[in-house]
This record gives sequence, C-alpha cells and structure tokens, in this order.
Amino acid sequence: MERGLSRRQRCIASGTEAKALVGLLSVFFCLFLVVGCDSECDRLLEAAEKGDAETVLVLLQDGADVNAKLRFPPRLKGKTALMRAAEHGHADTVRVLLDHGARVEARDAFESTALMGAAQFGNAETVGLLLEAGAEVDAAERDGDTALMAASYAGNIDIVGRLLAAGAEVNRQDKLGWTALMFAASRGRIRIVFDLLAAGADPNLKNRKGATALILAIPRGRIPITLALLEAGADPNVKDADGQTPLMVAVLKGRQRTVEALLDRGAKANARSERTGTTALMYAAEFGRLELVRLLLRRGAEVKTRNRWGMTPMLYAVTGGSDPGVVRALLEAGADPNDRDGKGRSALTLAKERGNREIAAVLEEAGGR
Repeated sequence: MERGLSRRQRCIASGTEAKALVGLLSVFFCLFLVVGCDSECDRLLEAAEKGDAETVLVLLQDGADVNAKLRFPPRLKGKTALMRAAEHGHADTVRVLLDHGARVEARDAFESTALMGAAQFGNAETVGLLLEAGAEVDAAERDGDTALMAASYAGNIDIVGRLLAAGAEVNRQDKLGWTALMFAASRGRIRIVFDLLAAGADPNLKNRKGATALILAIPRGRIPITLALLEAGADPNVKDADGQTPLMVAVLKGRQRTVEALLDRGAKANARSERTGTTALMYAAEFGRLELVRLLLRRGAEVKTRNRWGMTPMLYAVTGGSDPGVVRALLEAGADPNDRDGKGRSALTLAKERGNREIAAVLEEAGGR
C-alpha cells in the first residue's frame, strides 16, 4: 500500500482488496460445485432439480455429462441429476435422464441412491421408473436405511405399495435395528402399518434399544395402530432395554385408551422393570394420573409393591405431590398410610417436607403418623 494515504483512504483500499478476495473465492467455489463439470453440467443439475425436461434434453444432446456429481454443499455432495430429479418427483425428467444413460445405482456421499430419494420425497411414478430401470429395491444407505424405510417414515403410501410389490424386504433392519414397521408406527402412519403387516412385517422385532413397533407407536396414541399390532401378535408384555413394557410407556404418556387396550389384550398390570423394579401403578401415582391409577387398581395392580429404592405407589403419590385424589384411591385400595421410604421417612413426613397440606391432611385422617 502506498505511503502518504490518509487513514480513510487506507480503509477504503483495504475494503476494496477484501471484496476482491471474496469475489475470487466465490469464483473458485462455483467452479468446484460440480465434479468434472463445465457450465453445461452445472445447468444440467439445476434443470433436473427444477424438472425442466426440455432443457435437460438439450444439454445432454450438447454433450453434458449425465452422471456428473455435485461437490458442494456437503448435504448434497455426490448428488447426480437423476437423484435431484427423482427427489423432486419429476418423472418426465427422470425418464429423459434414464434414456440417456443415467446410472440408476449411483450413490451420493451418504451412499443414498435415486430410488431412496424418490421414496422419501418423490412420487410413485418416479419410483416405478427407477425400479423398471433396474434400481435395487433393497439398497441401503450409510445408516442402513432402505427405500421402504424412507417411504414408511415419510408416509408415502403409494410408494410403499410399489416397493412391496417389487419385493422389498419388509423385515430389513438398519444399523440401529429399526424396521419399516417401526418407522411407520412411530410416525403414526396407520395405512402403512396395515400394509406392512399384511406383507408379513414382524411386530416383535426389536431395535438396538430393545423397543418394538408397539412400544414406539404408543407416544402417538393412535389406537388403530396399537390394536393392529396387537392383533398381528405384538407382545403386550415385551420389555425394552430399560425394562419398560408397553403398559408402562402408555402410563407415562398418559394414554388411557392405550392402557385399556393393552390390559384387555393381556398386558400384566404388575410387570416390573428389571432395572428399577418400578411398576405402571408407580408411574401413574407419581405423575398424578388419577384415572389411570383407578383403572390399574381395578385391573389388579398391587398397591403395596416396592421398587429397588424402597418406594411404593403411595410414596410416589406423596413425593409427586400432585393430586390428593390419587392418595385417597391408593388408601381405599389398601395402601399403608404409614408407608416409609428407604431412609425411614414416613409418607406423612414426606408430604409435610414438601409443604403439601392437602395430602398431609388425607394421610392424617387415615391414621398416618
């Protein structure tokens, strides 16, 4: 920089140089957007994404590389024109690309194929074209997910049907142990759950956390899915890696209709978590779910059972401090008003420590000390 310039002039000059550098870097970035591509290839990928089949055809006829891959941005690294067209459901563009030699089994940086993208984001016609062109129906991406899993997760009913008709493996598991049925059940995809079960999906497969489709379906509270899984043979007493049963999960989520359905179909009201010894009644009492407490008691839940910490449903009701009605219901079912925890503190003492006068009054009335 020349001497004798004012501070303001030097700042202006520095800013100009910075802008020039940014501009130069932008040029280099644009040049490397596409692997081995010139501007025509760049235009090809853009046209494919927009579904401009006419422009795609012209570019291919002019020599654009039909299998060129994107380098940037990272989330799109390795994508081809066929993948971009398939993901956006542009069937006419997909047809043109396939006719000009687009590799149907090309994979991006995440090992995903055009079929996987079409299954999740595209349409049934696009999926059909790719399958007819020889796409491997059970190809899996880096995490082990297949097109059927992607379509089941996204809720693409027609695409699920096409994939099943093409022989997709219905009980395939990804690297975390998830199946298409688990994805559909966890997302509340009722129709897809029915279709997968009809195709032979196993409702008792477990993922790496020990959860089955039934356990994963419960948070959504979709009764038709719960019933369908149970009718298909789902075990109502299965336990996940934490030792929780579907009944416990339903109680924790406050799903009364699901609790009723599980109990009607053989769920054990007194099942315990191997890890903690906790029961469904303890959860219901702790979170002050009075109607669930009453329901479980009517179905034979034991009121005096203890977990590994010496806690009973009564002690959970007191420490939860939420509803005096829960304490009354437990007392009416035979709970001890003088229950003591593992440290020897009585239910009344715990209620007073927490400043819960209503619960303390109920306990004192029942003879608690």
